[in-house]
Amino acid sequence: MEYIFRKLEYSNVSVIFDRYFEYSTKSATRTSRAVQQGNRRHKLTPSTPLPAQTIALTETENKQQIISTICEQLQEKGKTRKETAKHRLLVTGPSSVPVEIFKGIVIERKDLESTHEEADVIIPRRVVDAATQGSTCIKIISGDTDVFILLVYYYQKCSLTCTLLMESSSKSRTLTDIGATAKQHADIACQLLAAHALTGCDTVAFMWESEKQMQSKCFHQAANY
Repeated sequence: MEYIFRKLEYSNVSVIFDRYFEYSTKSATRTSRAVQQGNRRHKLTPSTPLPAQTIALTETENKQQIISTICEQLQEKGKTRKETAKHRLLVTGPSSVPVEIFKGIVIERKDLESTHEEADVIIPRRVVDAATQGSTCIKIISGDTDVFILLVYYYQKCSLTCTLLMESSSKSRTLTDIGATAKQHADIACQLLAAHALTGCDTVAFMWESEKQMQSKCFHQAANY
């Protein structure tokens, strides 16, 4: 909460969370993660001490509670900033319609409605929306490869000209110039979506072979050679 409102002191901020639908392409992966960590569910409230990160962020029900609580708290705190608010806060949470908070007023942004469940997919859309509406400098705070791939593709696809930077969410704070990357790799940028889908992304399942199957195939091919 403090981190987000510090950012609001000098720029508009868009906060985007994952949604969790049943029977999605990510269902099997989420179930596997939860089983590995003991599948422990907690009843969480704003005053509840958070469980360990491996428990809180691998069990879907826990994450849903945390996301809902953060979204509610952001709106409540935003309503109290009537005179001090300098910039707009856009929150995309469980609802398909994000809310915008500015000077104590909360409004639904139905023009930005999205039914996709993955934040990694919603982020590039928000970037394109902001760029086409006149934003000249946009920074994405994420360390996710999916986001990077999609940003490079859409920067070229939509002929964006704004300064678009991607900052890692880790302590290293690596900064990547998406525009420069798209320009440098213009010959392959248009093919990134197809390659990404084949190797596994948040929209389609990926082709999977076990390590033993792969080793066996490589050994067989080497023997034939």
